[in-house]
Amino acid sequence: MEYLHRCLKKLQGNTSFKFHPKCEKLGITSICFVDDLMLFTRGDERSVQLLMDTITQFSAATGLKASPTKCRVYFGGVDENVQQRILSITGFLTGSLPFKYLGVPLMNRSLNVNMCRPLIDMITSKITHWTARLPSYAGKQQLVKSVLFAFTNYWMQVFHLPKCVTKHIEAMCRSFVWSGKAEITRKAPVSWKKICEPKNAGGLNITSLNEWNITTLGKLLWNIESKADKMWVIWVNIYYIKDQNFLLWWTRVILAQMLHWIGYHHNPGIWQYEKQWLTMEANKKGWRRQILKAAATELVYALWQNRNSIIFAQGTRDDHVLDRVKFIVYTRCSRHRIIITHFDENTLCIE
Repeated sequence: MEYLHRCLKKLQGNTSFKFHPKCEKLGITSICFVDDLMLFTRGDERSVQLLMDTITQFSAATGLKASPTKCRVYFGGVDENVQQRILSITGFLTGSLPFKYLGVPLMNRSLNVNMCRPLIDMITSKITHWTARLPSYAGKQQLVKSVLFAFTNYWMQVFHLPKCVTKHIEAMCRSFVWSGKAEITRKAPVSWKKICEPKNAGGLNITSLNEWNITTLGKLLWNIESKADKMWVIWVNIYYIKDQNFLLWWTRVILAQMLHWIGYHHNPGIWQYEKQWLTMEANKKGWRRQILKAAATELVYALWQNRNSIIFAQGTRDDHVLDRVKFIVYTRCSRHRIIITHFDENTLCIE
């Protein structure tokens, strides 16, 4: 693969080769993972021909050849006649989105239920296999914790799963815990919401999929804001965020109000300093720090949603973001018998 990369690097110096519109600034021609290779180029015959010449050069030197039946060409905004000429140059077949790459679907639109069908089918197959072994209640709980959520965790680190999908998966897990079957049943002596609570609050400490999905995606936002040294982060910053601060929408006023609500006398400043302050403060012990971590996470997510609504859906600024964040934090903290004692239920104030 190192030799292939050197060949593709030489291709970048050819003035006749045109980069893919979303790859030119970083000079990206290929992405390789184990034995999977994705090549990018502008949809014109000359660029594709140069790319195929490079692959031919690589094959002649190493003896490794691409299998035409396993390769696909994916077009975007290319005339149909040009598509046919490109296909004749490559000898490959036309592909369509979505397609699976590294175990998850790649698409050009939001994730929907049909795209999540492989995940649901995989979990259903696992549950069906386990029902024949008749595990105990404790065994079924452990299987749900360690195995079923491990499948969804990989997807949730990449996508925001539709709520109907997470509810369906949790319904299957609930039925498996109580009845030992994959078929969804409404018979459950204890609600799933109660099951997901910590053990000191009377639950079984099973992870709530929707809450965990938000948490895992928050890590991606953190990587983007901190400009982590990863290619996808650099790509997002160059083509979408550009030179702007990703969290400009996190206004000092809202942050100051949130901190005052929790009981902090701290005046927010530049985001870079606030990020350091929040990190150091959240690492300390005490019930107030636990509320701070929950409130900061929910506030970032709520403001991010409102920002996307304004930019992509012609929405308006939501002046009730903080009120909703307070209610969500109160709901989460109500599962902790010690922390909830510091709240006034009627006014959602922290004493």
